[in-house]
Order: sequence, then C-alpha cells, then structure tokens
Amino acid sequence: MSMRIWRGHRQERLTAPRTSASIQCRRSTGGPTEIEMNSMTKRILASIALVGTMISAALAGEVEATIVEIRPDSSTLILSDGASYLIPVDFYVDDLKPGMKVLAFYDEDTDGRTLTDVQIQE
Repeated sequence: MSMRIWRGHRQERLTAPRTSASIQCRRSTGGPTEIEMNSMTKRILASIALVGTMISAALAGEVEATIVEIRPDSSTLILSDGASYLIPVDFYVDDLKPGMKVLAFYDEDTDGRTLTDVQIQE
C-alpha cells in the first residue's frame, strides 16, 4: 500500500517499511559507477605517487661541515662528518680548499652520496 504526499515542489511516494531483503538488494545494486571507480583509481594512484615523491625527497640531505680532503682523481670530497661525497662531472671545485666550512647538499642512492650543491660558509 502506498500513498503520495507533497513535500515542497516534488511529490514523493510513501511505501511500506523496507525489509532486510529489500535493503540488501538495494545495496548490492547501488555500488559505485564506472566513473566513480575511475575517479577512485586516479586518487589511489595520485596518493601512491605522492608517497613516492616524499620518500625520494627524504633521501636528499644537507650537511654543514669542514672540508677535510678533496680527491680529484676519484672525484671525491671528504668532509669532517666522516662521509665521502661523489663530485659530479659538471662541478667546479677549484675554489674549494681543505679547512673551509661548507654547506653541502647531496642525493643519496645506491652509489653513495652525490653532491648537488656546495655553499661556502663564512
């Protein structure tokens, strides 16, 4: 048995209370549409990409230390923190001397720590 009532500008039909079977049927057919699934997939992939970016950013670092030694033959810079840093081919290190205080920026990967920038501290 159903009856119609007016609410505002639309007409609604009142029906008998739903049973658990009718609710279950409605839920099983009321799943997300293909467009909603595509949207969810895009959100998940964007989240994964964001986490990957955050992890790679965590592998970059900086250190403030004193230059202990510069080895041009092996393209290595050794700082007072005890670590050695690989010097890229395009780096100009002629102005750097042992004993200078520097702020070194580096990326860490499987090859070790590779310098990305060196700033002389005064």
